[in-house]
Amino acid sequence: MLSLHENQHISAYVLDAWSTMLNARENLRSSHSLCRMFARAYDCVHSWVGELTPKKDRPVILNDAVEFALAGFPDNISIEHVELFFFPIMQPRHCYVICFNRINQQWENLDASTSTLKVADKYSEMPSILKDMFVHYMTIIGLGNKVKGLKKAKAKKVVMNWRHENNEYECNVLTMRLVDIYMGQGSKGWDIGIKNGDKKHMAAILSAECNEMKKTMWKRLRSMQK
Repeated sequence: MLSLHENQHISAYVLDAWSTMLNARENLRSSHSLCRMFARAYDCVHSWVGELTPKKDRPVILNDAVEFALAGFPDNISIEHVELFFFPIMQPRHCYVICFNRINQQWENLDASTSTLKVADKYSEMPSILKDMFVHYMTIIGLGNKVKGLKKAKAKKVVMNWRHENNEYECNVLTMRLVDIYMGQGSKGWDIGIKNGDKKHMAAILSAECNEMKKTMWKRLRSMQK
């Protein structure tokens, strides 16, 4: 949780805790809202510095990232219901989100940086490889027809009015906020509302019903207030 403090790079474990909470909250969504799934960041392909993951190992890594999300889903929701798939991607000095939109068969890069580089130049092979892995995974589990439009789709960067030109550190809370509020609407009609975001996310994670350490944390908090 300390990685949420100012001028700290976010920990993948914090992102995963946030994703766990958001997956559990899907049971409370409005009947008019799209069903969303939040994959883990830690084991997602190319999340860290180093060589590209060998091609033969990529399906296993993606499977782990997706199974992590499905394990946190309410019993009445399965992958067949999911319409927006979120994959937090971590790089040495930056993190962003790739969203696979099953409704309009697009894959979108959610990034708070103001970089004007083309998708291919800024993200290299990462989005394309992840897309191919995801389509392959869905095909293997018998849901290839739900993502067939993604095979030829090109990455679309969602441009945001509140992007930050120097978000080397700020991207941590921005990434958490992006996956929290994005509903596939593109660049129109949403406001990140990030003021005091680090404190909000800390409180939300610590008080979440799916947090197995919730009671312990509250006991420690009460003892500190005495």
